[in-house]
Amino acid sequence: MTTRFPIIRRPNINIRPEYSAQRRSHPPNPAFRTALEYVRQLRGDRRLGRVADLGCGKLRHYKSLVSSSDELFLVDTPQQLSATHSDNGQRYTISDVASGARVQRRIVHVMPFDDFAARKLYLDLIVCVAVLDVVLPKVRKELIRSAARNLASSGLGAIVVPRNDSTILSRCGPHNAYSDGHVFPHHGVHTFFHNFRDHLPIVRLCESAGLRLVKDLSCYRQVCLIVEKR
Repeated sequence: MTTRFPIIRRPNINIRPEYSAQRRSHPPNPAFRTALEYVRQLRGDRRLGRVADLGCGKLRHYKSLVSSSDELFLVDTPQQLSATHSDNGQRYTISDVASGARVQRRIVHVMPFDDFAARKLYLDLIVCVAVLDVVLPKVRKELIRSAARNLASSGLGAIVVPRNDSTILSRCGPHNAYSDGHVFPHHGVHTFFHNFRDHLPIVRLCESAGLRLVKDLSCYRQVCLIVEKR
């Protein structure tokens, strides 16, 4: 039986998904690798074409994407894109990394989400990794719609969402229930988490935006969906 916690109203809550991002040196999500390999097999090409990392965070998956894309868009909130990050004693901003890539003749753009949502970039692939679980339902819908808008016809989306993490679930209860998930205090703001035990709502959200499911690669610990723009 699934326990349903009551929604707790917190009118002044400030949810900052930026604080949920894993550091740049953290190993790539295992389902992210699975998704990219499937996309390559589907296309019969090792190159990914024009790609966006929707919710790029602290660039955990940047190395894999920049090395195999012809053009890369790093998309996140203005706060995430402008922040100075620290990892293993090194400090950097997203723009610093993009500028360094351009010196090496790689095409990398930094784009706030609102700008991305208003564009039509006709991309070959959009990846969205560990994002839908840390944002509220309204933002999830905006993310999926923006992905559909920016994909070229027959362009692909790779959606990866971690789930069933016992260390997180053990901290979820009535005391921190909020919307369809749970919130956690973090230095004066809050982070958010929704556990997608059932990932069919993501599939339906994609379908409503004009994206069809191509392959469900999900496992117990990871939602992993490949979708295509109709």
